[in-house]
Amino acid sequence: MRISVCVCVYVCVCVLHVEIRVSGADPHSSLRFVFACGFSLSLSWDGTEQDKLLDALHWLKQIMGVICGVVFGFLPITGFVGAAAFAAINAASSHTFYHSYLQIDEDDYGGHSALLGEGFMPSVFVFQLCWILTYSLVHY
Repeated sequence: MRISVCVCVYVCVCVLHVEIRVSGADPHSSLRFVFACGFSLSLSWDGTEQDKLLDALHWLKQIMGVICGVVFGFLPITGFVGAAAFAAINAASSHTFYHSYLQIDEDDYGGHSALLGEGFMPSVFVFQLCWILTYSLVHY
């Protein structure tokens, strides 16, 4: 059981690492910015920070994809219920992050659709990979 969990976590981290390399983003600045936003409300959002906000939302969704994938894999959640629950959790966490927590005006950054859509499909891939691997390793 411990080995399967370690293998699953290792594969998920490798997938995120490969995604960072392929996207060409600076992994340290993007991830550092996500954690800085998470622990500090003193950042000013003056409209020039659009790329940093979109990077932060992208990496927030990737982290949520790994967490939800591993949790859904340990719990025997299968099928459309799991996919719909992930989509709802992903949208709710993103919306809560930028609307309630950061308290920014969505229209300055392209509206709700741009902010909710940023990084959604890569996070679905990461979620499905972690979900399938964890479920297979734990329950078979």
